[in-house]
Amino acid sequence: MNSKHIIQTFDRNAPWLVAFAYMAFLCAVAPLRTAFEFGADEGYELMKSLLLSRGYHLYSPIWDDQPPLFTMLLACIFQVFGPTALAARLLVVFFSGVLVGSLYTIVRYRAGVLAAAAAAVLIIASSNFMELSISAITELPAMAAGLLSVAVLLHHYKQSEREVNDVSGFTGGLMGPLGSGDGPTNIDPAMVLLYSWWKHNRCLVSAGVLFGFALQIKFTSAIFCPVIVTEIFLATVRPITRSRPHAGLDGAQTACRASSSARRSRYGARDLLVWGGGALGTVGALAAAFWRTDAWSTFTQAHFSETLNRAMQGTGAGYLFSLDYLRPDYSLCLAAIIGGGGWWFGDGVGIYCLRLF
Repeated sequence: MNSKHIIQTFDRNAPWLVAFAYMAFLCAVAPLRTAFEFGADEGYELMKSLLLSRGYHLYSPIWDDQPPLFTMLLACIFQVFGPTALAARLLVVFFSGVLVGSLYTIVRYRAGVLAAAAAAVLIIASSNFMELSISAITELPAMAAGLLSVAVLLHHYKQSEREVNDVSGFTGGLMGPLGSGDGPTNIDPAMVLLYSWWKHNRCLVSAGVLFGFALQIKFTSAIFCPVIVTEIFLATVRPITRSRPHAGLDGAQTACRASSSARRSRYGARDLLVWGGGALGTVGALAAAFWRTDAWSTFTQAHFSETLNRAMQGTGAGYLFSLDYLRPDYSLCLAAIIGGGGWWFGDGVGIYCLRLF
């Protein structure tokens, strides 16, 4: 095994290593067994999950203003391992590893290994992230599922760059033996086309399903919608990773790459429909299975009722966004601006912005 193969193997498995390293760090240093609350809503999440595990139903009689998926996961864990805060917090530790690993994967695809490592370190060092990583509340699991959806989406387009003619190559390889009489003759062509479609779109569908799971954990994961839509349409006009032209490409390989770019540019809307179908199908299936008839009215009354608005105004609080929320993580905002400028306009712009500061 040469050094190049070792480096490639490490790079391919680096997201897993980053995720497991962060989970191991949390298990080693965090007081996961303590009875004290870490997050403000941790006790509430644990209590409603405990009631659900004992046969009560969500939304009535258990009042809940959030989607049911995270509560049901906690209830299942309580039934298997017992109703302890440790079991619930270990589930969130798992989600925190998924989030860090997904972020590493996304940045690695776009900006390389060093930028991915820096992004992982910055998110871990951000304010309240470690507290959220061990608190049995919905915020971090929803963000983890949303980021994992983006990572799977980018993996789909990365694979599409490697497999230029995936569908025709598969059907041609299967139909060849049929035409020559060397293979089975009772294969349904419709099944061949269905399998080839699934082989090419499985990551898109999986990304949609993961985003549906994120929405069923907490609706605020919808903030990833603009990111995903932008990634889908940008991936149809330029590759996921920048690479210089290779001098050894022959005419056929160059033509295949040009054909791949043209195909991606035509299929942006189709990819969006496939991803959206996976997301909406997952949300609809989970809602049909677990939502009760009074769930939606509970959501709206808990967040948008006039009584709540008057109470929030009376306390001086509200839903208005303030830039003061970004002050503890000013360095992260700066890094995002520099990285975004470099990704959107070119590496030179990112370096120029870095020199300004």
